Order: sequence, then C-alpha cells, then structure tokens
Amino acid sequence: MWPAEAKQTQARFLDDTWRRKALVFAEKLDITPLASRLTESQLSKLARQEIVESRIISYKDQRFEMEFGPFTIDTIEADELLMIQSLEAYYGEIADFIDRYFAFLPRWRIDDVMASYGHEGANCGAHFDHYDVFLVQVRGQKHWSLDDGGHTDLDLDDTADVRLLEHFAPSWSAIQGPGDVLYVPPGVGHHGIASKDSLTLSIGIRNPTGNEMISHLADYVAQDSSANNTLDSELYRFTDVSPEALTQKPAGDFSKDLILRLQTQLKKMLLDEALLSRWYGAYMTEPREPDIFTEQKVTSLIRATDQAEDILQNIHKIDLHLATRLAYAVSNTDVTLFVNGQAYKGTPADLVWFVPLQNHRTLNIQTLNLDKPSQHIIARLLDDGALVIRDSASNE
Repeated sequence: MWPAEAKQTQARFLDDTWRRKALVFAEKLDITPLASRLTESQLSKLARQEIVESRIISYKDQRFEMEFGPFTIDTIEADELLMIQSLEAYYGEIADFIDRYFAFLPRWRIDDVMASYGHEGANCGAHFDHYDVFLVQVRGQKHWSLDDGGHTDLDLDDTADVRLLEHFAPSWSAIQGPGDVLYVPPGVGHHGIASKDSLTLSIGIRNPTGNEMISHLADYVAQDSSANNTLDSELYRFTDVSPEALTQKPAGDFSKDLILRLQTQLKKMLLDEALLSRWYGAYMTEPREPDIFTEQKVTSLIRATDQAEDILQNIHKIDLHLATRLAYAVSNTDVTLFVNGQAYKGTPADLVWFVPLQNHRTLNIQTLNLDKPSQHIIARLLDDGALVIRDSASNE
C-alpha cells in the first residue's frame, strides 16, 4: 500500500496490525494496469487452460456448489463466482503491482494472487483463511462483513461442499471500490458479496502450519542426500540411558529419563542451523504451479553445463519466469541460492548477479564478469525454465 521508501509506515503496519486485526487501508492503489488487462474475456480464456487452477462457486437450492476447471466459458453466469489461482505466473502487470506496493514483504512469502470475478450477488460464503490475505478491489464493488476472528477448522460446517463457517457473527463491514485494499489476518471470518461486476485480487501470504512444516521437513530429510547424511551421522544417533538405569524399570516402561533423552536428541536436530536453512529455503521457494515451467524448457539449447560459457556468450538479457521464486542464505563465506525449491551451492560472487535478478527480475549478463560456477548455475536455471531468454545474438 505504500511506495518502497515509506519505511516508517510499513513498520507501523507490521508492528500494530500484522497478524492482529483486519484493516481497511486509507490509501487507494493505482489499479489501472490491472483493470485494463484482467478483463472477463481474459479470465475466461485463462480458465479454459488445463494447467491453470480454476473453480466456479455458485449458490443453488440453498447450498454452495463448487466445480473445478478447466471451463469452456465465454462469460460468467449470474450468481457464479469464477476463481483463478496464481495469476502472478501469467501476467507481468501483477508482478509489477506486487513490486510497487508489497515490497515490504519478502517476495518468497507471497503464496499466490487469486482472482475472484462475478456479477451482482456472487460470493463464496463466510469463511476464514489460515494465512494473511490482502484483498484488492480492481473493478466494481464488494461488500465485506467481518467478525473478530479466532476461528479454527472446528468452526467449519462439515456438511458444506466448500469451506464455510458454521456460525458467522460479523461485527463490522466495509464497502470496497476500485483501488481499495482490505487486510485480513489468519482466523478472521469474512464474507464478500459482489455489487455490480466485481473483480477482487486476493494476495495470499505463505503461513505454513506446524503440521505442514514437520511433514515437509521429514520428506526433505528422506529425499535430500546431504540432509540424509547429516541426520544419519553418529552425532544424531539415539543413545540409551545407562544399562543400570534400564534394568531399574519394568520391561516396557518408558522412563522419564528416556523421554528427556529423546527430547534432547530431537532438539539437537532442530538446532542444526545449516540443515534448517537448506530445508526452509527449499520449502519456501517451492513453486505453487511447478508444471508451468515445462513448456519453458530450452533443453535443446543447453544440454550440459560444460557448454555454459559458449552459450551465455550469445545471450544478452535474461528474465525471471513470472512464476519463479528466489531466496538466498549467507553463513560466513558460504552462500546458498534457492530457486523453485532447489538449492544451489554458491559463493559471495554469485550475489553480484543473483540479488539484482531477485530485485529487478531481469539481468544483462553481458555487463557482468561471471566466473564458471556462476555461468553453470545460470545455465541450469535456463534449462529448468526458471529463467527465460529475452535477448540473444540469434534474434538481433
């Protein structure tokens, strides 16, 4: 909601409002580029694609019904709400919008941008989310009702086909028009009803639960060779209490000492900074729609990394694929680059090109003196579709 230089305003929001309460922002955003690009026709075309995650929620016979795409539609019927996930992966205007107004949050924290489009009365019922969300009104109006929050999954209606609160008692409301923004923290019930032709963008912020993190960490350790070797070392092997202590308890009795020892071993694993850094970087940069990169591969151009230097000589500018997620971690002189769920061992020299690429989403590699390891990483990212060639000698 603020230009990048408004550090004090951003800090005040994070200190006073973030994760605490819903808020209607006083400032209107410039949504002109989004309104002209995200037409009903454009959204309908997107909903026809197999790779795009879309759904329509309608209210029929006193019940909400949900149907998943792809859809063969040109227009949205009355009382239907078309919802399309991951718009940031398809429209550069959305990436620019996020860079302009949401740069106070790390880009890898943004889960996705969802469009909700419908005519008069369209809605998806009263619900809550497990993550923070910024609701940006692009066209039309939407009437929002909100409660005081504190909801868990136990509050959901288990007879409904969609996520609905069984009981919803709103305590305040707001009418949002083009350019208005509503922030809703996790657990706060909210219900939006379209007035006129309404297009709302929901910018969801990644907020993984403890269950999700533990599950993913276990999968990562099982599949990643370096993590597997780390936890298989003698340092983390469980050790029993003394033989004397074992004989003092009846067979089958878990002593308190044994549980405390187990707790100590598990804590030691979770305190392994290098392991957690590798896992978290890979976890938080996993793409929401990994299949989107398939058609971007340039394997015929880059087959082996030993060709990287020759190949990059013919490439001038490269861009981040719109769906690519980046992060990096620095520990002493060690640098790890995270791209779309993959970790690349780098050096401080890699930050010379990686940080500008992360900040600006484009890079003129001919202006950089890249060493061979950096060239190999860039070549692999091109081959995986995380980067795309914008300008090369072949198309001059």
